[in-house]
Amino acid sequence: FPGVVPRSFIGDVFIALVSFPVHLSLFFLGASKFYSQLFTRFLLGLLCWISFINFRKSVVHRYKSVRLGALLGLILAFQFHLPYYMSRTLPNTFAFIFTLNAFALWHQ
Repeated sequence: FPGVVPRSFIGDVFIALVSFPVHLSLFFLGASKFYSQLFTRFLLGLLCWISFINFRKSVVHRYKSVRLGALLGLILAFQFHLPYYMSRTLPNTFAFIFTLNAFALWHQ
């Protein structure tokens, strides 16, 4: 095995650019860096959640079953690690956003 898996920082740069105005505002207000991190994780979690909603809607549209979409939402709600990792700034989380949107487009 040649070593560690190379990682990209492109997703982190995107989140940093989008959240920079809020970070700057919090800095000038004298707020703790904790709130900047909280906002960043909220933003990433929101992007993941919007991607999941988009995917769930495409499943409902493709299979013409609202019950299947509800079941998909319940599966997400009752498992632990997927909602937990939705706000983690890991490369796999950024890939998850693109993957869910790609599957949503594929279902349509």
